[in-house]
Amino acid sequence: MFMMKQTCTLLSYCEKNPLSKFAGLVRQISRMLRPVIAVPSLWLIGALLWHQSATAETTIDIGNGTSLSFQSGNFSQDYTRADLTDITLTDNGVTLLTAKNFQFSSFMHRGTTVIEDGTATTLRFENDDAVIRAGSVQLSHLPLSDDTSILANVAVQYPLLLTAKNIMITMKQDPFLSISIDQFELDGGTGLINKPPQTTTFSVSEIDIISQKNPAFNAAVSLLGLQELSLDMTGSAQKTAHKQLVFLDSDFYMNIAGLGRIRHSSQVSGSEDMINTIIKQHHMEDGQIVASADDEWQNIALNKAEFEIMDNGILGALDATGQTPSLDQLADGLSGAASVFMPKNGARVTAPIRAFLREGGSLLVSLHPQIAPQFGSFLSLSNNPDDLVDRFGIDVMHLP
Repeated sequence: MFMMKQTCTLLSYCEKNPLSKFAGLVRQISRMLRPVIAVPSLWLIGALLWHQSATAETTIDIGNGTSLSFQSGNFSQDYTRADLTDITLTDNGVTLLTAKNFQFSSFMHRGTTVIEDGTATTLRFENDDAVIRAGSVQLSHLPLSDDTSILANVAVQYPLLLTAKNIMITMKQDPFLSISIDQFELDGGTGLINKPPQTTTFSVSEIDIISQKNPAFNAAVSLLGLQELSLDMTGSAQKTAHKQLVFLDSDFYMNIAGLGRIRHSSQVSGSEDMINTIIKQHHMEDGQIVASADDEWQNIALNKAEFEIMDNGILGALDATGQTPSLDQLADGLSGAASVFMPKNGARVTAPIRAFLREGGSLLVSLHPQIAPQFGSFLSLSNNPDDLVDRFGIDVMHLP
């Protein structure tokens, strides 16, 4: 047990030490981070396999200017479990993350440290883009690695689960949004990157969005008769296989309180390597997605897609603002433009849209091509809207 402030260093430890690995992970996440709540939990995890007990502030030098300190805490004898309080993570003297408490248990899987269960409370994370706060974060089976193959190997046996509650994201750049979230849940399943079938799901509940410094955003929300933008989101992705092809299905739902609901679903297909390249892209650093990824998209086929918008007040709110043409004018203008650019399919496509603008209800746009086009052909098809409608099997329906 330690009774005084102390500073420790990892520089003398071998590269296989979990803390050394964590230091590199921290710096990489710092570069690629955007405001998502999954990140704060990562930074609380690695620099913990050190002392068995401390009752005064302890600082651990992770290396390359990064350090972690905590006021008090204790560890199991094998350093696989810990309970720490008043945690601060800094990078070159700048505070990046704080937390009131963090408890975890861990194990090794093929040379990689995996957080079996972890709970953190009263988190605060800050970078150049945003300040993120969370009342609590719970996670299971989180590998301390950003290597896609390692993440996949761990997920096969240990599905990733993450729940964060009472989240507040304050953006530092225009439009200076403040986003509060009641709860975020992620079920990573056994790894979307692994052999099919695989499924990943997420949900975000009670999202409220306002702007503290952008009058234009607030004015737009006010014109819709709202004090803030409130919504819920759910989504899933599923990977399956048939013969030599791998299929990736995605579904997304967003409900906007007082306005309406949006639903989107799609299915793409290609070789397993092509589909896995798409899945891996979100693990790469911004601006560093390799050129070959774009080439892979050229050979991905779009099998089907649907987009549905359900009116629950948004059309009436837009019409009442007086800031846009009337819905009748929009409908007439759409028909006129369609007759010029789509002489063959214009009337069939625009009639349901006209009915939706005038009567409300739901508008469903579906794509069911007889022969699935590849993304590489989209640009050439866009030169002829009628051919695009025929080739993609586009159908538009108004549902009262």
